[in-house]
Amino acid sequence: MKFHFLCLLTISLPLWIGCGSKDPIQLAILAPLTRFSTELGTHGRNGALLAIEEINASGGINGRPLKANIYDVGGGPDSCKTILTTVLDSGIQYIIGPFTSNMAQVSMDVMANRKALLITPNMSSPLLMGKDDPIFCIQTPNTLQAVAIADYMISMGVDSIITVFDLSNREYAYKNVAQF
Repeated sequence: MKFHFLCLLTISLPLWIGCGSKDPIQLAILAPLTRFSTELGTHGRNGALLAIEEINASGGINGRPLKANIYDVGGGPDSCKTILTTVLDSGIQYIIGPFTSNMAQVSMDVMANRKALLITPNMSSPLLMGKDDPIFCIQTPNTLQAVAIADYMISMGVDSIITVFDLSNREYAYKNVAQF
């Protein structure tokens, strides 16, 4: 529900002004569907498609339906950068994704000086938050998540842990482990 509301809000606000066309509003969904983080990409894509279906069923935005264009960025940061550049060059201005902090890092560079809006549902590295850019993060910083988990474990009497993390998403993992 939170994702649906934020998607609707993020997409609809810029469209309320001077909206005369009935052409579909083009959205790009940048999701890792192969290789790395496919569980995030698959569920994120499915959630976005469900939200788009619900919005379209209720008349779209100002009578304009949403059209999803799905891109697989599972190849890693270089692949994400290339695909995002292609999406922006094609004229698509509303982007959902990427879904991981390492992909969001390269997206920040590509989004600089672009007239587009990017909402990243899962990115939570504090290194990428609080910037003056057109990227909206839904998640709280992972450092806050780590503190909450550590506090809970302490309250349960746990006094030692073993940490295993994915090095392919260092922007997320290192800060999370360090804060824990």
